[in-house]
Order: sequence, then C-alpha cells, then structure tokens
Amino acid sequence: MKTILLKISGELLAGCSPQTAVNAGEQGALMLASLAEQMHALQKTHRFALVVGGGNFFRARQARASFKLRQPVADAVGMLATVMNGLMLQEFFMHCGITCSLLSAVDVTPFTRPINQSSIDELFAAGHSIIFCGGLGNPFFTTDTTAVVRALQIGADEVWKATNVDYIYEQDPRVAPSSRPLVRLSTQEYLSRQLQVMDHTAVLLAQQHALTIRVFNVHEPQALVRVSHDEHFGSTLYCE
Repeated sequence: MKTILLKISGELLAGCSPQTAVNAGEQGALMLASLAEQMHALQKTHRFALVVGGGNFFRARQARASFKLRQPVADAVGMLATVMNGLMLQEFFMHCGITCSLLSAVDVTPFTRPINQSSIDELFAAGHSIIFCGGLGNPFFTTDTTAVVRALQIGADEVWKATNVDYIYEQDPRVAPSSRPLVRLSTQEYLSRQLQVMDHTAVLLAQQHALTIRVFNVHEPQALVRVSHDEHFGSTLYCE
C-alpha cells in the first residue's frame, strides 16, 4: 500500500477554479466531495494524510502590506487559518464516510490533537486518514515545506500537490503562453531553473530525503485516481 501526503490549498475549499459555474461555496463542497469519493476508490491501494493551506481565509503576503504586520505575526494568523480549514475538512470528510483525525502544530486544545509521532502511528494503525494543520508551528515556512516535513513523518512514498495548473512549466504560462510543460524533471533541475510552483526549501528537503513530488491539476476529472497510475498526468519531481 502506498502512503500519500496530499497537499491542498485553502483556495480549493473556497471553490477557486478556472471555471466557477456555481457559487464559490458550492464549488468548494463539490470539489471536496469528489476528493472524498476518489480517496474511497483508492483505499485498497493508498492511504492518505493531508496538509491544508489557509489562503481562503488569510493571505499573509497581502495582509502584511495592508495591516503593517511583521512576518512572524502574519505567519501566525496564517497558521490559525489552516486550523479553521482543517476543522471544516475533517467534518466534511467524516460526513462523506472517511474516518479522519485532525492534528495541529499549534496548541488549539480542545479543537485538535497535537502532532507527534505516536499519534501519527496510532491513527494510521487504526485506519484513519490524517489532516495536518497549523503549518509547522513556526514562522517563515510555507505549507509546501510543511507538506514535505509531514510526508517524511508519515513515511510517505510521494507528495501530491493538488493545484490549478496542469504541469510545471519552463516559465509561467500566463506570462509566456508558449512555455513548454515539464512532465518529468529532477529536483536539481527544478532548483537550477529557479522555478516557483513549489518553494525551494520544500524541494531541497525532498531532494535530501529522496522524496518524489507530483504536481497536477486537481480540477481534472478523477485527478487523484489518474495521478495514482498515470506517470504522465501532471509533472513529477524526482531525485536523481
């Protein structure tokens, strides 16, 4: 059985997608229901833990400028935003029949349990999916880096970063429409090209621990099922 760390953004919960045919809240709920259905379909071959962002509630970069926040304060607010998303995600998944538990890097008792290796091992042994929130509990780290750290803690085979883009490109396709997609590239090539789909701290840590990262468009039909068996779906960051 493969162990997967699935990284989803807060914007996904808010229903942000290239096509929003319904209102944002309903779009987000439909996406989460689809993810739950796909996780069910993969349960015999894959087990999941998730890291969730908080961008639907709070964007640190914009708020720092608007409210004159120091980065540690802005990052703290962002961590709390991920806790709110984690609570909603847990409740929604439980309603969909996925047994899951919420672990937080910041102390928000009684809403969550703290992250520690014993809890992770206990929950996986009981067949739970795990939702990680609260970032790393420290400022200056993104949820990308959080995802790689949590992946290492659970012994993940791969990190799956669910995004709004089909691939990692040579350049931002919004700026350079003719930019070529990179279906498979090494972490060293990614770092040397100074690509920005995933932050470099996260990629460097993955490189050090030979952890594979998949980047794909979660809005594609059956995206989780497809990434599970199709190596050409999305981009793969591998360690040489």
